[in-house]
Amino acid sequence: MARQRNRESTPENPAEEVRTRFLTITKEANLDQKTCQNVYTFFESSHVKYSMEGDQMDWLLPGAYAHAISVKPAAFESRIILLRLLRATSLSVPNFYARLKNGCDICNLQTAARDTFLHAERYFQISRTIFERFEQMFMCVFRDPLDGDQMELVLPRAMELRGKKKINFPKIIQSVDVYVFAWDLFVRARRSAVVIRDDLVTCYHLLICVMDCVCSNVLAMKRSELLNPGCSILPVEAEEGAPHKYFSLRPYLCAKFEGINRDCDTLYQNCFLPLMAQLVKDQELSSSTVPGYLELMSEDNFEKNLRGINTHYENLIRVACLADERVLLVSQDVAAPGAGGDPMNVIDVIDTMKERRKIFPTANRKLELNDFKTPTPVMLSPTVAPTPLTPSSSCSALQQRSAHESVKSPPLQTAVDLVTQLTNLVSGRTHAPSEKLKEIIILLYEGDVTPRFVERVSNYREKLVTAYIQACDPSGLAEPYMRQRFMFAQTWYFKLVEDMLVSERNRNTPLPRIKNLAESEKFHISLFALAAEMVLFSYNCSKMFPWPIEVLQLSPYDFVRMIEPVVLLEQLPKQMIKHFGRIEETIYEQMVWKADSPVWAEISSVEADVMTARDVCWSHNLEDNPASNKPNPGDSKHGRRSGAPLVPTAAPSSSQNATGSNVAPAKAQKNTAVCLFFRKIYVLAGVRLRDICAKLGFDKDVERKHHVFQRMFTLFENAITLHTDLLKDRHLDQVLLCCAYVVSKLETANGLAKSFHLIMNAYRFQAQAESRVYRSVLISGPDAGSAEPEVRADIITFYNQVFVRVMQGFIAKFSPKKKGQATPGGVILSPVPRVPGRDTRRQIHPAAKIYLSPRKVEPPAAVAMPPPTNSRVLTFTFGVTGQIDSLISANAAKQGGTPLPGGKRVAPASSSGSGDASLPAPAPKKPKKEKKVPPPPIIRPAISPRIAARQAAAALANGLPPPLAEPPATATPAVNFQDAAMPASL
Repeated sequence: MARQRNRESTPENPAEEVRTRFLTITKEANLDQKTCQNVYTFFESSHVKYSMEGDQMDWLLPGAYAHAISVKPAAFESRIILLRLLRATSLSVPNFYARLKNGCDICNLQTAARDTFLHAERYFQISRTIFERFEQMFMCVFRDPLDGDQMELVLPRAMELRGKKKINFPKIIQSVDVYVFAWDLFVRARRSAVVIRDDLVTCYHLLICVMDCVCSNVLAMKRSELLNPGCSILPVEAEEGAPHKYFSLRPYLCAKFEGINRDCDTLYQNCFLPLMAQLVKDQELSSSTVPGYLELMSEDNFEKNLRGINTHYENLIRVACLADERVLLVSQDVAAPGAGGDPMNVIDVIDTMKERRKIFPTANRKLELNDFKTPTPVMLSPTVAPTPLTPSSSCSALQQRSAHESVKSPPLQTAVDLVTQLTNLVSGRTHAPSEKLKEIIILLYEGDVTPRFVERVSNYREKLVTAYIQACDPSGLAEPYMRQRFMFAQTWYFKLVEDMLVSERNRNTPLPRIKNLAESEKFHISLFALAAEMVLFSYNCSKMFPWPIEVLQLSPYDFVRMIEPVVLLEQLPKQMIKHFGRIEETIYEQMVWKADSPVWAEISSVEADVMTARDVCWSHNLEDNPASNKPNPGDSKHGRRSGAPLVPTAAPSSSQNATGSNVAPAKAQKNTAVCLFFRKIYVLAGVRLRDICAKLGFDKDVERKHHVFQRMFTLFENAITLHTDLLKDRHLDQVLLCCAYVVSKLETANGLAKSFHLIMNAYRFQAQAESRVYRSVLISGPDAGSAEPEVRADIITFYNQVFVRVMQGFIAKFSPKKKGQATPGGVILSPVPRVPGRDTRRQIHPAAKIYLSPRKVEPPAAVAMPPPTNSRVLTFTFGVTGQIDSLISANAAKQGGTPLPGGKRVAPASSSGSGDASLPAPAPKKPKKEKKVPPPPIIRPAISPRIAARQAAAALANGLPPPLAEPPATATPAVNFQDAAMPASL
């Protein structure tokens, strides 16, 4: 033992070297040494539970930084130099933030620290996205810093900087100096623009304003050699002594790089100019031409201005615990930037640009501006795409699309396109009710009460504007900009109200019911919250769901009931539909189960007997399984609540809720809000349980023999109907994981048992999985009037202390009666919902009248039915031999020509003078002896829509015109919602 102690105290011990290096680095970065000692001791003990691969500094330094931030109060001004920690590791900035999350999980830090790091990660991600567009803009407007003449001017200064720590700035700037100054000015201005700095689209418009300001300064200095010679839109240099004429680059940049000119102008007038005035007033910038700010880069002001904005920026990001955005100037890989050289040193910037050109030859290519058109806003049609969107697009179309998308950054492109599409969908509308909506209001109220609607929505709008300004910008600098944004939400609100009332009117809903709907306060608050969420999401704001419903004091349960009707009525962009789908899942999995949720009052008003999957789901949305159809006479006490037989053993009366119920009452209940709520819960639970079973290896053969998935779902159904309090203040996935473990544990005799560890690994791969779901589970909450704090623990403690005690009676009935028995003898398994999917046809491309329908399982009597008699519809079945030839012949006959083998047509003999008449006709085939055979059945193989679209476009490529088909009656958005909610249920 003495030898062991001597070896540990030796300096050559690797552990001691790591500890010494760790304490040295943290001291240089201004971290508290006592905190670092505790972190190092904690990480040494954590090696028993966690596997930390790679360099130990890559784990210790993020953990020390996370712990140092978490132990300080919220108003603490950090003096930690994050850039020094980054340079001491081999991690990029995104990977450093990923290790911060791991450190929070290992150290079990507070929620406030996690939120701080999430905000910092999002803040840096926005800058990383915008930097890609910044380089493209700079190469369009200014000279490339790597051009030969520019390098000759910078090379002497670069040689002087080698080996020197002090950076000297030139009197006469070059292109690389403009490059550094423009980005530094943007990151500094963004940090002061509090209300807009977390919005991707708004920050992009701020970059356009900065580029416009820098270009104006270069033009004012008459340094045309710094401008791109291929930029045809820039004005010609004025003569000596001539007054400078203001030139605005913003409209052209918006037209070239998909900006929104209206929003950019509003931002320039209401935010950028006051912000520049404030920087000049605080002496961070020096300029004698106010408000033009045209001497920022003059010989007298350049060095002072560059040092001023960088010094203040360093202090701001250190206090806010943010990463340095200037590292993007010296990072070879923008996708994974790290702490490389000095962003203030031009030689490091030039070397980085050279290496980046070698790694990504096309990333920073020169873009000429000769194709600049009239500065008009880019408007994207919501129905017509610029190029075909099918996988079978021609090579020319794919090249055109590639060239079109090569100058775009996907996150930024998505955000700008969303704003543009939402603007197009309400084109022609104003912030007031339309004439059609006024007519409906007059019809309902027998008078014009439109001012009441306007006053109501004005109150909603002012609440959101006031809350946003108070939370993000107490000075009110960008209040006009945010007010314009919520006026856009008001326009969408009136459109939603109009479409909702018209839809109810078209369904022949009685006028009194429509009037009750129009007078419902929850109805209007929900629609305005939806409109506000659409606008906030399209601009990629930091204040998104659940912020609007919190400000408007709307419960998530009331809000989620309006999502599906809106999605089904409006032709929303695909990204918006996905966003609403994620919101719906978030509400149903956790938010709706809060103790103060109104759903508990709804549940208490109905009996648990009628809330099973069979009662709330439509029959065509349930999977038929033989295990669900076998009645069990011995389970008369709890059989109805755990699963009802499809065919009852005896004809029950209407009051027999314990053993069975009539079909009519169950159908009558399926249109209520509670049934819709449970239907959504069952579908969501079924999808997640099915995914866990697939990842655990329970395939179709195992399910057919042992019914593992169906038993998990039956157990969950019993828990949610009879023991609904298990979900109060908890997460839906916590109960699902317990159900999965119970059923898996019961399969030990069959060799299918899975440990909790394997189940957790399968769960972690789901998109919504978070560590807090299984690390922090409510064990016991404080009672009313009690001062006892709530107790939380991990999922295993919840399973042992809460779930098993509540469900042990039903679990005992779940156990097989004998070894190897396929299904339990005491429980009738419940039917499970089908996987949600689209039931309507969809058009593969707006330019082609081709519609795809999902494969349907038809009854045997309908398989051999002849094709429809409608002569305008040409039916094509994929995978059937000879279908293409017959379809080509049919189209050629309708066109009046003869088909050729390549798909071309030969004009009939009567059409003389035609170019196709000289083509040789195909050799006639010998007639074969006809056989009387029955017509072949229609084969509909289960192929994906993508493959179907490719095969359909291949037929078109052979010269076949698009086949005519009956378009759907209504264009329903592609959304994975089922059974639309009745708005009148409010």
